[in-house]
Amino acid sequence: MSIDVEILGGSLMVQHYIEEIGRPDHLRLVSNSDVLCPRTMVKDATASYSEKEMHAALEVNIPNYATTIVTTDDVVDSISSL
Repeated sequence: MSIDVEILGGSLMVQHYIEEIGRPDHLRLVSNSDVLCPRTMVKDATASYSEKEMHAALEVNIPNYATTIVTTDDVVDSISSL
């Protein structure tokens, strides 16, 4: 297991990697990632392992700290209008 936390374009990105296959000739990691803009969550930039976990993230957890939940298209549209 590995966790990567970084700032990407001014937004916090948290990635949680779990090794699914770990051989000398083959490595496959599964990533659960969230991009957290200042009090804004981009919901289709969030990955999870199952629909149930996505529901828990988007409908239960994220609304506790995000004041706005948007889509990638919303972000692109707002940038394009500048």
